[in-house]
Amino acid sequence: MPGIVDTAARGAVRPKAGGVAKPSLEVEINQHFTSKAYTSGSHVSGHVVVKSPRDLSYDAFNILFTGTVATRLDFVQSYTTNSVRTFLKLRMPIDNEHLPEDRVFLAGKTYNIPFHFVIPHQLIITSCNHGCENPAVKDQHLYLPPTIGYWEADDQAPDMTHIEYAIKAQAVSRSAPGSETKYSVVEGKKIIKVLPALPEEAPLDIKMSDERYCMSKTKTLRKNLFAGKLGELKVTGRQPKAVMLSSNGLSASETTARINLEFEPTVADGVPPKVNSVAGKIITTTFFGSTPRTSCLTLAQRTLMP
Repeated sequence: MPGIVDTAARGAVRPKAGGVAKPSLEVEINQHFTSKAYTSGSHVSGHVVVKSPRDLSYDAFNILFTGTVATRLDFVQSYTTNSVRTFLKLRMPIDNEHLPEDRVFLAGKTYNIPFHFVIPHQLIITSCNHGCENPAVKDQHLYLPPTIGYWEADDQAPDMTHIEYAIKAQAVSRSAPGSETKYSVVEGKKIIKVLPALPEEAPLDIKMSDERYCMSKTKTLRKNLFAGKLGELKVTGRQPKAVMLSSNGLSASETTARINLEFEPTVADGVPPKVNSVAGKIITTTFFGSTPRTSCLTLAQRTLMP
């Protein structure tokens, strides 16, 4: 759309050589810094600074707190499927005393319009309006998702998916008759990082068909390739307690994975094998797609693409 100005994390807009200066809307957040992480219940307050080198008339002025998710699916064919959806939009009520009475921002004058948002604990129920296999899946879809793709460090998410939270300010005006667009918008945006507080979920009900997990495995032991069986070693694990991140994302709770080793000899003189070393690793998985999911993705066959 013509007239869009994005001032996210930038100063006042400077015209190019020989160009015409444009109006600017700068979003300034109190006590904010680039790496700051907000969580559920956090207050986000500040003001929008409006400056214009010429009189700027408008029909509506909006300050919004938005959440947007974008995914990209790359196929073997020569096309790419993109999906972008706004899952959260909170509108700030603005007192008329902070806006010009005649709906015209005067040239050379600076306007400061305050805002105050509280980050919600979950999405509204209409945010998930598609069918789900059970209520637990719908409850998960109403959780506030964390920021993806905008952290200073690697958040272990694929490049094909992003979740963005932002404070947006918009001055909307009707376009002149004959224009290609119905409205023209002058916009300013400030992206923030959100790490919501989520409840610890109950242990998974893992079945044999859930191929992503292996809670027990048995291996036959021999002295060498041609010798008879010494016995069977059975390894059984239990689901550990979840690792919970702190509200600022700088620390996490501890957890312990317990593994039971059981040796069943098949010969009279069979003795348990000596354990020389134990190693482990944590694997994280991000599921994404261009259509809503109806089932719990943590319990699924490996045919589902992460």
